[in-house]
Amino acid sequence: MLREAVGGTMDILLARAMTKRDSHIDMTMIGARSNNPLKFFPNPESALSQMLSADAPAYLPGVSALAAAFDDLKAHELSVIVGMRAALAEVVQRFEPARIEQRLAVPGRFDKLMPGARKARLWDLLTALYADLVRDGDEDVQRIFGEKFALAYQQQIARLRAAR
Repeated sequence: MLREAVGGTMDILLARAMTKRDSHIDMTMIGARSNNPLKFFPNPESALSQMLSADAPAYLPGVSALAAAFDDLKAHELSVIVGMRAALAEVVQRFEPARIEQRLAVPGRFDKLMPGARKARLWDLLTALYADLVRDGDEDVQRIFGEKFALAYQQQIARLRAAR
């Protein structure tokens, strides 16, 4: 049972590290002391052995390692939500009607005579913006979504750490 709990915690910490890596967020680095064996040991057995025996002084003892891991995972969960909201808001803002209208020239006489023509051009612009977003795919999503996500994530982590 203990091995399964430690292994599951290590798997979730690994998923957290991969999310941070993919989002270009600073990752946990090994230091001279207070390292968490759940983050740095290669498998549950060796982490559990270290946690129960405290052989290497550079690592946290068992209870402290588990408490720190759960604190990190709770902060990660909350920060992902904050990051996703910020990133989604940025993407949605790209399609804000007023923002799209600003990209068209000031309405002329023709637009006043035939308002439907301006609306058609606005629609064409909207579909072009969407096509650009889809075409640019991962690069654009990482640039727009990733930057906002990473910034909001890091700010939330800092707020949570300051509150401890």
